[in-house]
Amino acid sequence: MVKLKVEIAQICCSIQCSNDNFISLLRYRYKGFFSDNNPIVSIEVEVNNLSDSKNELPLAVRNSDAKFTSKNSQIVMEGSDFKGVFDSKARRGRIYLPPLIHPFDWFLRLIYSQYLVKQGGFFLHAAAISKEDKGYVFFGPSGSGKSTVASLSPESCLSDELVIIKPVEGCYQVFGTPFWAGENAGVPVQGLFALRKSRQVSLTPLLSSRAVAELLSNIEFGLHTPKLTEELFLATGDVVEAVSCYAMHFLPDNSFWSNIEEAL
Repeated sequence: MVKLKVEIAQICCSIQCSNDNFISLLRYRYKGFFSDNNPIVSIEVEVNNLSDSKNELPLAVRNSDAKFTSKNSQIVMEGSDFKGVFDSKARRGRIYLPPLIHPFDWFLRLIYSQYLVKQGGFFLHAAAISKEDKGYVFFGPSGSGKSTVASLSPESCLSDELVIIKPVEGCYQVFGTPFWAGENAGVPVQGLFALRKSRQVSLTPLLSSRAVAELLSNIEFGLHTPKLTEELFLATGDVVEAVSCYAMHFLPDNSFWSNIEEAL
């Protein structure tokens, strides 16, 4: 049994697995995010050898019937060829899956989502740029221009797809994640920008209610129990009260940076 420790946004998780091939997948996926710190949660991985598990399509495509449920202290993620169960009281989980990294990624993000919301944070579909030790977060759905903004920014990109925002020592920080080759780093959030492709460049401040709605529509959060949904809503409200939030119309060039510098 091999034990690895992964730390994302200051949350450390111990992962145990005896399958050498899957260990190799974990080492590749989470490169740069391994840690020597004490874990607060643990996951045991059991790899199956189901015949259809050789399918290279992501499980999101093959398993549209995947379900997320919660009962008492247990969180369950289940599809046709995988099942993960996490006990939040014991802080231990177990997942049975094919030799593919996708279901493990989802299970880990599902677990982290619960811990993040308890800390006032969340996963956000966004590109995050670190510029002079400040974080600029550009968020929106697929096709909104996250990768374009990242490619037009010569500064360090923490991620161009999925980031974590959470409070740390009195201010909000944005962290890269490993799921789309992000950087293991966190910086204070300077501004939040809802992306709008346009024929002009402009920044328009968003009212708090609108900013919350736009953030919620781009947050990844697998399990929506009434209590967790309420906590997530409160967390987003706290973020937009603390951090400037704008609608950003932009062209496919880096001219938007001058607008940002003037606004902030």
